[in-house]
Amino acid sequence: MNSQITELSVYADGILKRHSMGTVHSVYRKTINLSLGEKLLALQPFGTPRSPISLVTELPAEVFETLALGTGDEIRIEKEGLCGAQVHFFTGNALLKEHRISEPLLPERRLEFGRRLRGLLCREQTGVFCQIMSGQWRAETEVLARASQQCLEEAETRIRSGQWERAAECLCRLVGLGVGLTPGGDDFLCGILAGMDMGNQKDHPLAEALRKEIIQSLHRTNDISRAFLECALEGQYGQLVLDFYVKSAEEILLEAKEIGHSSGMDTLCGIVYFFERQKYLRQE
Repeated sequence: MNSQITELSVYADGILKRHSMGTVHSVYRKTINLSLGEKLLALQPFGTPRSPISLVTELPAEVFETLALGTGDEIRIEKEGLCGAQVHFFTGNALLKEHRISEPLLPERRLEFGRRLRGLLCREQTGVFCQIMSGQWRAETEVLARASQQCLEEAETRIRSGQWERAAECLCRLVGLGVGLTPGGDDFLCGILAGMDMGNQKDHPLAEALRKEIIQSLHRTNDISRAFLECALEGQYGQLVLDFYVKSAEEILLEAKEIGHSSGMDTLCGIVYFFERQKYLRQE
């Protein structure tokens, strides 16, 4: 089968250009993860949520699911595209998209988003962090919710007192915490990093300490979630984050609901958590 990759990020394109061979890391219904050295990229059907590691194909989901690719299969990276034993994805006409935040979000827009999204997220029960925000835990997630909330409360205490490294240590206890392809704690941390970038705080001592702690904790999570954390550490984010500059809070919420079981919602909770606490940050 021949198909076209219609869109990929500048970040993903750079990874492809550095490799000539790869393997299929894992196969899911709407994603085929490719391992290229120490990096992961994700083949996806048309119309699915885009991230820095997405290789978006022209194929509808029902056709994508029939592709003859399995875990361990070799993939050749050629000038004109990606080749498996029975499938060839051409990249020549693909749209290259930048997934890096180019400028801070306006302060008034950031404050409005924090207020509006908190109200919207408090009405949701998808994911542990929405439950923490609303104060309504489900019985089956209570243990996880209590552990996560303790991390957040301890981190806030440290943030308010300017103990940036201790705050980062508290937040990084969330790495690998949760279930699914991307544990909720990792998604939440991606949200915090995005909030820092949007809030023009990526050079703040807390941001520097948090990035350092996350790098040292990456071994505690799985390969797929690690790939997204590494993207966030490099300032690369999914379309959900980029849309903060062009969409309303209500539109952002609907978009988040389409990302994983709770990944999008957990990411939003991380963004709101930082937006609400940015006022405590100060340079030393």
